[in-house]
Amino acid sequence: MKGRALLASVSPISTTFKENDMRRPSVTRVRKMLLEEKQRLQADRARLLDDQSDRPDADYTAGIEDDGGADLMELERTRALVMTIDSMLIQIEKALLRVEAGTYGICEVCGKPIAAARLTSIPSAAMCITCQSRYEA
Repeated sequence: MKGRALLASVSPISTTFKENDMRRPSVTRVRKMLLEEKQRLQADRARLLDDQSDRPDADYTAGIEDDGGADLMELERTRALVMTIDSMLIQIEKALLRVEAGTYGICEVCGKPIAAARLTSIPSAAMCITCQSRYEA
């Protein structure tokens, strides 16, 4: 995933917050990373929707062409990708709101600081790894 590679390549920037001998990224850097990821995802979403609109209707194609089933599968795949992107955009918007509110980097469940390594790799993280693990279990 390009976005994760981009975010993983960003080195942490020092601020006053420390945890596990790593420093948290600065609020300015976090905001910039989130906005860049938001722009990239919006462009990907637009491209997917443009590609989808260039195709004939899947129901129409299924009756005429031999690969109508393949077109329908491609349509469903595109819809799933758009839904995933929409979900990621919501998480980014929520992270930007936490930045503005001054609560970015604090776990929404337990109130403890989120590890710097987690914030660097997943800037939109709203939970510490412990709470996230419990949530996913």
